[in-house]
Amino acid sequence: MTHAPGWTSADGETWTRSLLGRPGEVPLLLRVRPDPGNPTEPWFWEVVQKDPEDSDAEEEIDVAGSMSAEEAMQAATARALAYRESED
Repeated sequence: MTHAPGWTSADGETWTRSLLGRPGEVPLLLRVRPDPGNPTEPWFWEVVQKDPEDSDAEEEIDVAGSMSAEEAMQAATARALAYRESED
C-alpha cells in the first residue's frame, strides 16, 4: 500500500505517525488501522496525546472513520494540525 510521507507500519495494518510540537510540547500520535466491522467507513483513525508522566497512558483527542487508508491518514493529520493550532 502506498502511504503518505511520515507514516510507518510495523505490521502492515496499523499505520502511525508522530506530530511534534514546539519544544516542551508532548508529541501527538496519529494511528490508522482497518476497521472491518464498519462497512461504511472501513478505516479507523485516531489522534492521541501521550501522557509525559505515564508512557502507557494516552489522552484521546479525536477518533473517526474513513473510506480508505489514505483518507484516514489525511483526516488524522488535518485534525492533529487543527488541534495544535487551537492550543496557540
